[in-house]
Amino acid sequence: MAITSIVDYLKSQGQDSSYAARKQLAAQAGITNYSGTAAQNMNLLTQLQKGSQASPEGASGVGKAAETPSQNVLSGTGASGSQSPVSGSASASGSSVARGSMKVSPGTESYYKRLQTQESSKPNPYKESDRVTDYYDRLKEAEADKPGEFQSRYEDQISSILDSILNNPKFSYTADDLANDDLYQMYRESYTKQGDKAMRDTMGNAAALTGGYGSTYATAAGQQAYDEYLSQLNDKALDFRDKAYQQYLNEQADRYNQMNVVTGLDNTDYSRYRDGVDDYWKNLSYLSGRYDTERNFDYGQYRDGVSDYYSDLSYLANRYDSEYGKDWDSSQADVAAEQWAKQFQFQQDQAAQEQARWEAEMALQREQFDYQKSKAAASSGRRSSGSSKKSTKKTAGYTSTKGYTPFSANLSSKLAEGKISDYDALEKVMQEMEKGNFGVDDAEAIIQDAGIDKNAAIAEEVQKNLKINNINDLYFRRR
Repeated sequence: MAITSIVDYLKSQGQDSSYAARKQLAAQAGITNYSGTAAQNMNLLTQLQKGSQASPEGASGVGKAAETPSQNVLSGTGASGSQSPVSGSASASGSSVARGSMKVSPGTESYYKRLQTQESSKPNPYKESDRVTDYYDRLKEAEADKPGEFQSRYEDQISSILDSILNNPKFSYTADDLANDDLYQMYRESYTKQGDKAMRDTMGNAAALTGGYGSTYATAAGQQAYDEYLSQLNDKALDFRDKAYQQYLNEQADRYNQMNVVTGLDNTDYSRYRDGVDDYWKNLSYLSGRYDTERNFDYGQYRDGVSDYYSDLSYLANRYDSEYGKDWDSSQADVAAEQWAKQFQFQQDQAAQEQARWEAEMALQREQFDYQKSKAAASSGRRSSGSSKKSTKKTAGYTSTKGYTPFSANLSSKLAEGKISDYDALEKVMQEMEKGNFGVDDAEAIIQDAGIDKNAAIAEEVQKNLKINNINDLYFRRR
């Protein structure tokens, strides 16, 4: 399995993976202000692995692990800044490409190239289409064509007529008004003429009755006729007032009629102005809606393209990481196999050396055992000349019972129960023989009766000596 964690890597190398240890390693690797971030850990992992690849193999001949997979390209490598995972390219035959101790398959190289191509085709920043900009320009033109304030063509006339209505004086008809009345003057002239004529006719008729001479009667009669006409004129004075008042009312009504006509024309103009304003806002609303719709659709298409780009990028990155991981696992398996072979060969060499040392120790132990037997035999011979009572006392405990001496029976029982080993049993026999309790022949008989395996005992002693020697060697090497 690929190691992508600094903690896992340090543990696999048998090193301390604590934060303090990682911070110290980061400082040694030139990583300042280490705080344990993912980017810092990946950088440290990469440097440590590169350093382990460059270092020589250990005493056992086992090489270090191959390089680790690259970090996911989506975490920050761009098309212009990322490096190819291989030093060459896949051959036409489809064979893997080697990079150091790792082989990258054609599939991995293919996904890497596709990933690079995808990275280089990143969508540009959003730019509005011609259709969107066309609606935008039309919207701006419409906004600039906003109708101004309403200007009335009849404002002055309306003000003038309104002023004449509001400031029209109250009706009044005096004697002076009557005297200055044109119609009255016409009637007065007519009635005066008719009165003069009636007066002359009356006076003429009266003179004829008196023989052609004027008289007071004739004058009085003529004056009476004249006064009658003037009286008729005065009777019509009220008629002239009524006619003047009616004319006053008619003139006031004319002013209201004029006001109605002028305000009607002004209202018509204002209604047309409002129609233009309504048309302006309707057109503005339409263009604004069309612009928003077109831009949303246009931007939606752009975002779909961006989403597709990142989906493809993520897919290719995952596929590349997956294929690279397979190549990594394969290379790790090859490295592991190579390491195992080297380790196995090393163990074989060590085993051969141990075997040679064991055989040498075995031969030495055999010599020592033979020497001890001869030494014990000599000691037993010297002691055989002692008192018979003492000899009888020392050998009484080892009288054979049913083919076994009590001593050999005891050893046999402990051997069977696993309480002692062949080496321990042989040691006890040798110790008793050195004490002079029995001779070499007795010792051989006890060894045979108790079932002690001398070769196993000697081999156990050799192993103990070898272990002690190895511990001593290790101790002095570490010092």
